[in-house]
Amino acid sequence: MAVTPSAREENVYMAKLSKQAQRYEEMVEFMEKVSAVVEIEELTVKE
Repeated sequence: MAVTPSAREENVYMAKLSKQAQRYEEMVEFMEKVSAVVEIEELTVKE
């Protein structure tokens, strides 16, 4: 059975891909989505 990533994990992954592709505006959009969801928790080092 495959494990589906959470929306947070997916947005972080997409932000990493955007950074590698030097699409920084898209990277910012994905990380804004992550930070909007993370109200109580702190961001991890990867994030």
